[in-house]
Formats: sequence, C-alpha cells, structure tokens
Amino acid sequence: MDTTVSGNKCCHVGVKYGNLGRYVILLDDPECIQKILPFFDSPQQTVQNPNYNIYTGKLSRQTASVCCTGKGGSAAATAATELIGCGVDAIIRVGTCVSLRGLVNGGHLVIAQAAIRAEDASYEYLPQGYPAIANFAVTSALAQAAEELLPHAPGEEEYHIGVVRSKDSYYSEMTPDGSADINNFREDDRICGCLAGETACAAFYTVGHAHSPFPREVRCGGVLTVLRGAQLSEYPNWQDKLKADALLRIKCAVRAMKLIIEEDRRKYNRRMDRMHGLVR
Repeated sequence: MDTTVSGNKCCHVGVKYGNLGRYVILLDDPECIQKILPFFDSPQQTVQNPNYNIYTGKLSRQTASVCCTGKGGSAAATAATELIGCGVDAIIRVGTCVSLRGLVNGGHLVIAQAAIRAEDASYEYLPQGYPAIANFAVTSALAQAAEELLPHAPGEEEYHIGVVRSKDSYYSEMTPDGSADINNFREDDRICGCLAGETACAAFYTVGHAHSPFPREVRCGGVLTVLRGAQLSEYPNWQDKLKADALLRIKCAVRAMKLIIEEDRRKYNRRMDRMHGLVR
C-alpha cells in the first residue's frame, strides 16, 4: 500500500520523507506529550493534525521523534506503517494496560515481549498463526532501562516481561453497572501466564514484522503501565493513577531508546573500522 501523496507526504500522519530520524516513541495519551518533551534536546513540533501530533528533537545526539497516535491498535498501526515508510526503523510504544495476574499490580511496568492477537487489525497485515513478537534488542533495552530506573522510583513499583493480550474493546470486562466482571476475561489467557490486557501491541508488532524484509529490519517494542491490579472487584480512580505513573514508563522508553541509539552507533563504528581496514 502506498503511504504517501504528492511530495512524499504521508496521508494520515502528515510528515514528509526525510523530516524524521530513525527513532520514534509512540504515545497513546496526548497529555504525555508535555511530559516527554523535556527529555529531548531542542524539540520542535513537526506535525499537528486532528489525529496525530509529532515533535522531533535529539536523543543522544541523534534525531528522534515522539508521535501521539491516540487510543487503539488501528491508530498505532497506521502511524507505524507511515513512519516506517519515512525511514523510521526503531519504535517504542508507551501505553497502559490492566493486570491479568495477581503479581502484576497497579503502577507496575509491563514490558510486552509478545502479544496475543485477540483483535482484528493485525490480521490485515499478517495471516493467522504468525506471532506478534517484539524485537529482542528493544525488549532487552527496555528491561535494562527498567532495572536502572526502578531502584530510584518511589513506592514498590516493579516491572514484568512477558505476553500481553491485545483486544479491540476497552470495557468488555466490565458489567453494565460499571463493576468489574472477572468472568469476562479469557480464563485460558490467565492460565497460560498472560500478564495484562491492552489494545495496540499486536497490531503494532505485526506492522513491524510485515515491513521488516525491506529495506531493513524494523525494531518494535512496548512498555505499559498497569492502571489497576488483578483485584478486579476494585476499580480505583484510574485517571489519577494514569497521571501519577506516566512519568515512569516515559523515562523507561526514553532510556531504552538511548541505549538502542548507542548500540547502533557502536555497530556503525565497527563497520567503518572494518571497511577502513579493507581499504588499507
């Protein structure tokens, strides 16, 4: 599918080829934009339209951007597809989830190593049976970042690495009166160790897989904040919780992206050294 119009400008995101670097952090919450910008050097707004908002600056002396996609897997997949078409090859999604396991509590971080494809968008990119898996290097960078950050974080926050369940609906686990209904979660997902439920990782990861063969590997990963724990009879003020825990997942994503940039720089320098050795 052609993702551009005249002048190599993306149809939906609205950015032109060459205006971005290789590195992008995806946000689903517009309020997080102002929280993440202080971590960038000289951020400037690249795009603002009703659906997407992009700022571009520097991370570790490399051009990097943050893109707000809004909620849902289809929006994240559309943004990722067009960003990849503009030369981006490392994308970290920052979002939220709800716990499906007792040890995964509100305020914890979940690094989504893979996603159960319990939605529809991913099947438009890859056939049934193909797994939605995050890039190993991105997952490792997120884990290292979490290890560095959490000893200095307040409270008892922890992080978890594993499988999440991506679905299209937000409130399918809720009864009409607004209370939580544990029976509406898939029991087999919990038994198999699924950590949390969310909406976008499966579609986002499959976009990365679908576009990796050309021209180079697309590296995708995600870090999520648990809005509420597995005690489904309790549904705390999730909006307040979202604001309080947003900074931790943002710091984790930014630190991980810096680690990826530093590793890319080392790989580039090693290639240059080998080429110079052959020339000599």
